[in-house]
Amino acid sequence: MEDDFNQVCEVVHSLDRALSDYEAVRCRISRLTEYQESGQWLKDFQADERGELPPYSELKRGVLSEDALDNLLREVSDLHARMQALLGKPDGL
Repeated sequence: MEDDFNQVCEVVHSLDRALSDYEAVRCRISRLTEYQESGQWLKDFQADERGELPPYSELKRGVLSEDALDNLLREVSDLHARMQALLGKPDGL
């Protein structure tokens, strides 16, 4: 029981920190979603393809890779579904 108690304490504290971190970036997730859905991402991607953006050494552009933003937002959606499923279980367990 002591091992169970210690492991649960560790994981609960870790989850609490992770949820605090997540809460802190929720507005950034919304901005990224709006960026993708507004069509601005595509315009920026096409400008990069045409060589109209500064070189990578001056402007990082990981967000403009073809799948990175879409994959990240899909991961966020998957995490939301996972959290909802956990909350739907009796006693959240």
